[in-house]
Amino acid sequence: MRRIVNTALSFLLPLMMAASCTSAIEEEVEKLRNKVSEIEAAFTDLNNQIADINKLIAKVQSGDHIESIQEVTAGCYVLTFESKDVLVLKDGDDGKTPVIGIRYDSLSGYYCWTVQQGSSAPVWLTDSYGRRITAEATVPKLRISDGYWQVSYDDGAHWTNLFQSSGSEGTSVFSNIDWSDPYVVVFTLTNGTKFFIPTMEAVHELDAVCDSINNNIEAYRTMVTSVNSAVYVKSVSEIYENGKHAGYSISLENGYVLVIKDGVELTESVFLDIAEDPADGRMYWRVKYGTQGEFTWLLRDGERVCATIFDGQPEVGFKDSLGVHYFTVSYDGFRTWDWVRDNDGMPIAAAGSVTFNLFTSAEISDTSVTLTSIDGTTMTFMRASRERVFSLDIMGSFDVYADSSYTFSVRVVDTLTALARFQTFGEYNAQAGISVRAVGVDACTVLKVAVDSAMFKCDSLSHNRVTHMNTYRYQSTYDITMKMGAELDTNEVSRVAVFLNWDDRSVMRVAKFRNRALEPPTPPDPPVDTTGTVPPIDTTGTVPPIDTTGTTPPVPPGDSLTVTPLPVP
Repeated sequence: MRRIVNTALSFLLPLMMAASCTSAIEEEVEKLRNKVSEIEAAFTDLNNQIADINKLIAKVQSGDHIESIQEVTAGCYVLTFESKDVLVLKDGDDGKTPVIGIRYDSLSGYYCWTVQQGSSAPVWLTDSYGRRITAEATVPKLRISDGYWQVSYDDGAHWTNLFQSSGSEGTSVFSNIDWSDPYVVVFTLTNGTKFFIPTMEAVHELDAVCDSINNNIEAYRTMVTSVNSAVYVKSVSEIYENGKHAGYSISLENGYVLVIKDGVELTESVFLDIAEDPADGRMYWRVKYGTQGEFTWLLRDGERVCATIFDGQPEVGFKDSLGVHYFTVSYDGFRTWDWVRDNDGMPIAAAGSVTFNLFTSAEISDTSVTLTSIDGTTMTFMRASRERVFSLDIMGSFDVYADSSYTFSVRVVDTLTALARFQTFGEYNAQAGISVRAVGVDACTVLKVAVDSAMFKCDSLSHNRVTHMNTYRYQSTYDITMKMGAELDTNEVSRVAVFLNWDDRSVMRVAKFRNRALEPPTPPDPPVDTTGTVPPIDTTGTVPPIDTTGTTPPVPPGDSLTVTPLPVP
């Protein structure tokens, strides 16, 4: 620019001397000087914007995040980064022909500088060896000299011609800076290139999302691979989003919380699962993207990851790649990791709208929770704390009368996890260790409590595909015999307290019976002769013999007898 000034002055000097330095010529010289200063200021601003691009690309490549952004004046922004660096940027002037820009080079994996002449297509800026200039490593400077656009890669020490100046080129670099999205800031250059820098708000949200995902994975592995039958559902609460049912939060007794999103759209969901490979009979982790895709095995160093308590467990995280976060999976605390990929093998963008699911639905009942996976497999877990593992049910109720004996039954329901079922009550109770005791509370006495082995029953609930263990529901029946007292208050009930005991715990239920008065018995009517027979008639014609001796019966000693003689005729 100074050359332009010097040339202009050398041209004007004779005129000035010939015209005795008229004021008109002085005004023209001043205008020329002001024009040169304006051009220099414009190119200073242009080169400052180019340097700003270099700083932004360095932030993109390093994974730095924007902590805050503030528009201090129209089109002028102050950006504060997670690294505490501060950068001031300005929007460019729309409609001017861009000169400098950047584009992503898929061969090197970096953003590289481009230059554009007029309306022609942008071309790569290259060094003397023809290599593309990365936007992160080098900050080019531009100028117009001797009618040419020139570029320097060494802070102005050396300049190289690019192409002739048309005189209408603009000096803007940034076309727009959009920070309307709370999770990412979008930078648009005048050549149309866009790049992104995530905000810290996005980082905080994704941290929470990944924590929830990994808690789910740990809870799932515990539920599926545990050889301990004490994995029970402690509580279930419903989740609402935007006033609508979104799923369930299922708390386990071991402290884990499993979230089932059965009330949201699952087409963009990532499904994790554990499945058996029929070829070797072992269980492995697998992944599926969307409801229509296919499952693929999760790999670590090219090998499938076994799903046992002794092998690695997937841990989901996120990484920034050129300003966009993508989900990752690791098995060693993220010392090594890989992208979580969709059905086309592309990394899945990390966002709160993408959910990781282990089950598609949950069926909640008073006693159990049944979970269904994407392939239709169901798993049932008892919904109980430890004191509710055994349920004690009174079977039937009836009226009772005084001084009478009765027998009623109670049923004990239990769940156990084992490789095989117990065939008899004796085998089962050797493991369960339960006993039933009963006490008469009112006017009744318990005579006997006895198990009814013939009523022992076992149902299969589920099969653990990892441990090959089964969960069974056992039902045991106990008969309780009681004797009622001699008097019963018909305004009250008679009660028997039944205790179920195991280890150092017990459950009590009370059986109640309605007292009834005993009606006095009615004498039976005499039997009616329905044979139609009559006594036999004596047809012999005999009569008793007549005493003709004239004697009288002897009188027993000590008795007196007065005889009155008959009168003489």
